[in-house]
Amino acid sequence: MALEIGDLFGQIERSRSLSGLWSMMVRYFQGQGFGAVAYVLFDRGRLGEAVALLEHGFPQEVVHAYAELGYGQHDPTLRVVMATGRPDTPFRVRERFNLSLDEKRYRVTMEGLNAGDALSLPLYGPHGRDAYGILAQPGDADFFRRSKRMELHMAAQAAHLKTFSLLTRRLRTDSHGLSPREVEILRWVAKGKSNSVIADILEISPGTVDTYLRRVFEKLKVTDRTSAAVKGVSLGLIRV
Repeated sequence: MALEIGDLFGQIERSRSLSGLWSMMVRYFQGQGFGAVAYVLFDRGRLGEAVALLEHGFPQEVVHAYAELGYGQHDPTLRVVMATGRPDTPFRVRERFNLSLDEKRYRVTMEGLNAGDALSLPLYGPHGRDAYGILAQPGDADFFRRSKRMELHMAAQAAHLKTFSLLTRRLRTDSHGLSPREVEILRWVAKGKSNSVIADILEISPGTVDTYLRRVFEKLKVTDRTSAAVKGVSLGLIRV
């Protein structure tokens, strides 16, 4: 049974860890009929400059393409929702707003990957700590109705504010045991970069990146890239 919005707010407030909060929100949005969820944290006051991309359910080719396209720097939906403060969808933005050449190229690339329509949520935090929520693979088009959009937006905004409340009580950054190179790898992973792209950036082999990443997983006691990113944010290794 889907969690009611009032009960959700109580659970958000009682959350004691970023990983627990992320898992709860993924379950909530899945219960609302969405197959994929993404949360893009931007550098303080710098929209489009992502420091972490947390996602669940998206094809990896879409995640990597989004990262390579600049984390929404040319995403017209991001531009519109952050300016208006209202959730919207890529299809509606395309129909209602003029797009720049770069934005048209972005749209064509994402459509070529069959990314599908999504509900994009503007999320605002203290001191310019803004983020972008994306709910995709809807089970029912009615989820895009105005009343439903408002409820989903409120839930995501509450979780975003709770994220920074939790980060004020983050663990000591020297408790992770990662080497400087492993931290560097983790930061690129948190941004959604593939191993091959990280290898090109750092001028090392993809196999070496894989070795470092396995060490990161082991030291952080996680088994996947998103969990590693969540842990990195929680430990203060990823600046937000």
